[in-house]
Amino acid sequence: MKRETILLPHEKKNWQNRLMSQLVHCTWFGVINGFDETHLVITEDFLIKRLRNLRKKSKGCGLATPDDFENAISSKINTILVFCIEGELTIVRTLQKKYPNIKVTSGSYGFNIYGRDRLPKLNVFHAAKQRRFAKPRLILATTNADAEFVANSMAENGLPYFHEFMGRHYGTWVRRSKYFQVARFYDAMDRLYSSDGHTDYLLQTDVLNSMIANTSFSLNRFIRYLEKAQAKIILVRRHNKLVQAVSGQLMSRSQERSVWTNKPSKKLTVKFRPDDINGSIKRQRDLANDENTLAKVAASGAATMEVYLEDYIENQSEGLANIASFLDEKPKDPAVMLDYDQGYALAPDLAQAPLEYKRQLMDRLGLHIRPLI
Repeated sequence: MKRETILLPHEKKNWQNRLMSQLVHCTWFGVINGFDETHLVITEDFLIKRLRNLRKKSKGCGLATPDDFENAISSKINTILVFCIEGELTIVRTLQKKYPNIKVTSGSYGFNIYGRDRLPKLNVFHAAKQRRFAKPRLILATTNADAEFVANSMAENGLPYFHEFMGRHYGTWVRRSKYFQVARFYDAMDRLYSSDGHTDYLLQTDVLNSMIANTSFSLNRFIRYLEKAQAKIILVRRHNKLVQAVSGQLMSRSQERSVWTNKPSKKLTVKFRPDDINGSIKRQRDLANDENTLAKVAASGAATMEVYLEDYIENQSEGLANIASFLDEKPKDPAVMLDYDQGYALAPDLAQAPLEYKRQLMDRLGLHIRPLI
């Protein structure tokens, strides 16, 4: 059973705002507002309000809540998207049975599982069945370790791109979504994105921890899945936990997961605030638990290799060769070297945040030595 999460009114509002910000990352609202009158979206009231506020034209898709969608299904409707906190799959199955000629899809197990292009797609919902899965190959990274840099470097050198399909929006969504099924998510991801007998993806510990805390999923169950599926896991972490924690604190307010998911021409503005000190301290403390998760996976029967970001940046050629060998892939020769610092060129505030954190922390602790006059 799901462990019930009860939110106070202000926490509920914060949850809604955080989810909407994270959905902007995948152009969720823009894609839906591009739908025409043959489409119906059944979703929560706060998402409908946001969609209507952003709507640029008088006509668009139909919008309905889980409590009042029956009257919204007219003869014009040929596609329905369902994304609800409670009863999503029940509504999907009911509509598929009642309207066999209408394309019905699930938000949680279809539309929201977007790829590197960040464009959700209306894939017909299929019930999970016992079948042979593609072998998973994944990057399991501690939160905000900039594993995206490793993924981008791999892709630039002819290796598969490891995309974060189960992104932050899922980690947020399951705090209130009732009975979210992690196994069903992986079944859908596998159907949509497996290639050449493999499903390659990135997973970060904050999302994994949210799944464990808010669903029937567990770390032991995750490890058993990795072992049974003969997965190959690249464990990515950082030496510098302070930089990782401070960067993660600032990026939590951004629509982007990392500077390496940001569009090259888009400036990323995330200024350090006084209240970020407490948040950064908590994140640095939480990283110890994240490290423990990676240690348990490394100690399992699954095939793993370890990558420290700083070591990878210092010697990308060797790092790429090791990863390629582990995955039984061949990288480009000569290797293409990415400039890690260049990723922060359009995010100067983020690059300076660790220094600002130290300065403000020293001020709070009164550790500055003031010159005698």
